[in-house]
Amino acid sequence: MASLKEQKIIKLIHALESGLYKSKQNSNNIAKLIEYCEARQDAVVFAAMKALQNVFTRLAAKNELQPTLKPTPTPESASKKRKVDVGNEGSAENVFLTWLLQMFDLYKSKLLENMVHKEGGIRVPALHCLFEVAKISASIETPDEPILPKDLIKSIIEKLVTIEDPSDVVIDEYIFQYISKYDDVKYMTLWSLGRSEILTKQESNEQHPYPLVTQRLLHTCQPPSTKPTSFFITPPDHLLEEEEGEEGMGDEDDEDDEAIIAALTDKKRKLPEVTSKKRIQWQVMLL
Repeated sequence: MASLKEQKIIKLIHALESGLYKSKQNSNNIAKLIEYCEARQDAVVFAAMKALQNVFTRLAAKNELQPTLKPTPTPESASKKRKVDVGNEGSAENVFLTWLLQMFDLYKSKLLENMVHKEGGIRVPALHCLFEVAKISASIETPDEPILPKDLIKSIIEKLVTIEDPSDVVIDEYIFQYISKYDDVKYMTLWSLGRSEILTKQESNEQHPYPLVTQRLLHTCQPPSTKPTSFFITPPDHLLEEEEGEEGMGDEDDEDDEAIIAALTDKKRKLPEVTSKKRIQWQVMLL
């Protein structure tokens, strides 16, 4: 249970969040909330991370993290010779948008740091916040067809592979809540492992070519299901249960899977010839 001091700070965090919804003049509250993401008290850090998630989710929903598209002038309006002073207003909007995006990037960096925090009670919520950030980033970068942002997933993987214990709570959460459920997360995980600068610099175990966490992630990234799933489209639970019992997803093609996983983690990404149903499913993920 939070102490009285922590409760007081958490109440302040909620007030800072509420102030952001009332007026843009309170925008500096975002910077204050980011500072609380580094607090010593776990409850305070958690409250700050969630408050910022709510704030940036609202901003994205209102298209306030994207530049305003001005209408293309018609020939009639272009022919009118009148002065319209929009330079200062446009500049102010651009400056504010740039600042917001900088704060958003700073928030992401704090979440990445907290994902490897010494306390498991911070690591897991930080991971979940990062995937909410993925939704926000996708709404900004690819609004018509949401796609997991490669750079963000790569940053997550580069943090995860620095964890020594392969059974760490945040590793478990990443596997069971994301890799096991979503095929696009599987693919992005493999893509990131193949391009991780940190991973290539790590010393390999004498008996295994990859650190233990990397081995576990690779082992978990099995071929996509017969009904490919996306992080942006959550499948009903009964469909996931049906897939687990379907035929053709046994161990007969394990050797093929290992060869394909090895190819996917290779920067050249040269896949073996497709000769089985499961290998075709893997190749589809690269299209």
